[in-house]
Amino acid sequence: ENQALGYRIYYELNSFVHYAGRTSYSGYTRFEEMTATNNKEQKKWKFNREKAYFGSSIHFMRSLVNKTSKEEGFVMKKLVKTNLRKSEENEFKSTDTIVTMQWNGRDYFAKDTTVLSGVASLISGRKMGYDRLYPEELPYDSVVTTNLNGNYKLSFNNSLFVTYKKKKNVTSILTMLTPETFVDIHGNLANPQAVLHEGYWATLRIADQLPFDYVPDKE
Repeated sequence: ENQALGYRIYYELNSFVHYAGRTSYSGYTRFEEMTATNNKEQKKWKFNREKAYFGSSIHFMRSLVNKTSKEEGFVMKKLVKTNLRKSEENEFKSTDTIVTMQWNGRDYFAKDTTVLSGVASLISGRKMGYDRLYPEELPYDSVVTTNLNGNYKLSFNNSLFVTYKKKKNVTSILTMLTPETFVDIHGNLANPQAVLHEGYWATLRIADQLPFDYVPDKE
């Protein structure tokens, strides 16, 4: 029973893997809405459900298929994962940003990033792993396309650095583990294990999950 969101959840676990710091699981979920004891509790559930939904991966996927990602507060940029060496320093442009492995996904702080002028000092440190973040925003159709049958297909190269600007600049990283996967109109992936989540979205679990057909109030 999820007392925070007001659902009784039944979960049939098909697979679970935790290896090398990564957790992956899949299964089938059934939600039953609980009965609130009073109006105050019902309002609390409504508030918490909206808090869980806005800025989530499901919200992001729905905004992609609806072609409203930018209007709904999401900004996508290309992220290239690399192990930076001193010989590669000149390959970076002054507009590029280096995201360090200390970045936690909760907030996009300057202490977690640096521009080209700070690369040399970072290389001289003990941590050698960095990700290269490009400044240009990506259009939604470079991530999701529609095939001849009207199905939505998620497919992109490198990784996506996604910022949700309406929730204290919450940031996440998406990386495709397979060439592509389909997405339905509710934002659900046909193969949930086709995408690796890092940052904020990687912290969300069953306790933050909502029914696949959940829609927040328009207000």
